[in-house]
Amino acid sequence: MEGNTPVVTDEDIILNTTDNTEGFTPQDYLETPSWGTVSEEYPDERGEAIKKSNVFHNNTPILNQWNVWACAVFGITKAENEADFYDEKRVLDAMKIRDEWVAEWVIPNGWKSWWNMNWALNLMKKKWYISWRYFCNGVDSIRDALERKHLCYTWTRKCDWKATKKTWKFTLADNTRTWHLFAIIWIDFDKECLIAANSWGENWGKMDWLFEIPFDNIKDLYTIVAIIDNPKSQADVDILNDMGDAALMKEMWIRNGTNPDWELWKLHAVYMVMRAFILRDISDEEALSFAERNWYVHNMSIPLTKRHFLIMVFRVAYGETLVEDAIPEIMRMFGIIRNTEHLDEPITRYHASLVIARMLRNLKRII
Repeated sequence: MEGNTPVVTDEDIILNTTDNTEGFTPQDYLETPSWGTVSEEYPDERGEAIKKSNVFHNNTPILNQWNVWACAVFGITKAENEADFYDEKRVLDAMKIRDEWVAEWVIPNGWKSWWNMNWALNLMKKKWYISWRYFCNGVDSIRDALERKHLCYTWTRKCDWKATKKTWKFTLADNTRTWHLFAIIWIDFDKECLIAANSWGENWGKMDWLFEIPFDNIKDLYTIVAIIDNPKSQADVDILNDMGDAALMKEMWIRNGTNPDWELWKLHAVYMVMRAFILRDISDEEALSFAERNWYVHNMSIPLTKRHFLIMVFRVAYGETLVEDAIPEIMRMFGIIRNTEHLDEPITRYHASLVIARMLRNLKRII
């Protein structure tokens, strides 16, 4: 009865395989700054009253990963292809990239548990397919990313994929183990949803393998990551330089890179500044003692604001001054900060690392 034999699709192979995961964990995103944190240095020139506009992209082929457990490569490549379309570059072949990496022993063949989001992204960057990435922390930042052609991808383990296929709308399921990554290629404010591109074969999805994710379900996705391709504007160049500086602070062991959007505690700020400007291998106890003895920091009990952090960095770099109220404006003139807004709000780890890196460059300690 050959005619009644059910057709086994790529999707069936993936969904019916034991332990439907490619190895992603929430920790994959901890070192990626958010667009909100990055853009705080670059205020939106369009103003607060801009109308929320729909952004539509789907100009490149939807990719099919078959059953090779490589949705990290396929989702990232789809997003990158969408970005590259506007630069009139060639369309990347995700299967070719994946097969080349297997042939080069960069990734093992068929080891779905090998995949890690940061690892895949860093490999894409190392191979010059992408320039950098950040995460979007809300609908507006997703819209901003798509408008800048910083195409996005995300992943989830809470989606009931079989139910989603029936309606083409994200269906929540708390007990599923299908941790799957896919590209976000549209944002539709009229229908209040994201449009995502899957990679499970040509019979999956509508509108060329697409499905809808209502805004209410964004909270059920893991962090939405946006890819910066080759810089398309001076703002992109500045952002890439900032992210490079923040990464350099991690490489120099001035900060650990984890949770860049978290507020920086004053005690940890002292450790960072002392290791950056005084002695990289200084212990925590020595750093605190040295800072207090030299009056780089006066009061450890008060909250750390951006203003307090700038004053501490200025004292370490140039000594004390009688015009400390002018330090933020002086730092802006030096290019250490880009604006003097939010001075009395907590400083994040990400911004603190930028201030340190820019001051080190200003002092010609790093190139």
